[in-house]
Amino acid sequence: MLHLRPSASICGLIFLAGIPLSSQQTPESGVAKFSTKSNLVIVDITVRDKSGKPIDQLDAKDFAVFEDGKPQKIAIFERQQLTQEPEPPATVSLSDQLALPQAPKTTITAEKPGEVQYHNKRLLAFFFDFSSMGIPEQLRAQEAALEFLDKQITKDDVVAILLYTSMLQVGTDFTGDRELLTHIATSSTPIRSWPRSRRLRACWPHCLRRKR
Repeated sequence: MLHLRPSASICGLIFLAGIPLSSQQTPESGVAKFSTKSNLVIVDITVRDKSGKPIDQLDAKDFAVFEDGKPQKIAIFERQQLTQEPEPPATVSLSDQLALPQAPKTTITAEKPGEVQYHNKRLLAFFFDFSSMGIPEQLRAQEAALEFLDKQITKDDVVAILLYTSMLQVGTDFTGDRELLTHIATSSTPIRSWPRSRRLRACWPHCLRRKR
């Protein structure tokens, strides 16, 4: 079990290195050889003061990390500054309303060696499992996603949308484009391709509960 004992607080990432040792003796030379292995464990930390405000300007020396009661070395320490304040919707002009949405990237891109792709970004994923969700559950999931995009997303959030029916599909790579995300979340449910009469029959109990 991993325990973190901070002497102060910060919003950031800590990478831990656990190094077990093993040895083996070669029969030819009779010399023992030692090999090591390092396992990096990522620990996300968000720490606030008594008033709920994040505390920054802290370093690795301000933290003590233990696993099963044994102190662990902090190999890498990285501070991330992430806001919790929702981003207000952008003002949309008439030309913006008439413009077609940009085509999404339908593959999850990996960062290149030496490149920091998402510094000071909070990565979120919307996963719609349409293979096992009923129609009411699909609608509730869609509504929750749209409400988050409308009222809760911040400027530091980047979201990927994943869809699963008979196979996994990437609706979009991680992006902060609220308009694109809203378009994909709105058009992602399979029932949108059904005839209107079938959609009404399937959604009727759910719609009735909402009106009450």
